[in-house]
Amino acid sequence: MPQGATTVRHGIGQAAKALSRYRVANVARLVQVMGFQVFKNSHFNYISWLRCCFQKLLSPKSSSSSSSRSSSNSSSRSNSSCISSSILVVEVVVIVVVIVFAVVVAIVLVAALVGTLVVVVVVVVVVVVVVVVVVIIIVTIVVVVVVVVAVVFVLDIVVLVT
Repeated sequence: MPQGATTVRHGIGQAAKALSRYRVANVARLVQVMGFQVFKNSHFNYISWLRCCFQKLLSPKSSSSSSSRSSSNSSSRSNSSCISSSILVVEVVVIVVVIVFAVVVAIVLVAALVGTLVVVVVVVVVVVVVVVVVVIIIVTIVVVVVVVVAVVFVLDIVVLVT
């Protein structure tokens, strides 16, 4: 009887390993496909995207029909580039979320296979630290990009005024 229990436990362990490999492989494939979708668009640039958003916010309203027609053409072009860039930003955020989710799932599966409470606590602490570090890195990058774009935008205005 103990040999049968060992065989069942071994079979469950093998099934869990196969299932975890299958899920991790699917997540990795999803991340690879989404990463290709994001990075194949080489025109994407955070600075131009933020500059476009600043220009949309600060663009003056023109009163003449010819200038409004030309500005509407250029604004529709800039709007389409902003929209496509916004979609790419959403894709990047989804990739980060999927990667964090894949790491959490892998760590939880390892902790469940090991099955001790200490490992689960350590895993939860590690996951929290990793998520906090990733958030800090993303916020730092966004702040630096916003400051650079603001400085470039102000310098552009100063050059136009003088």
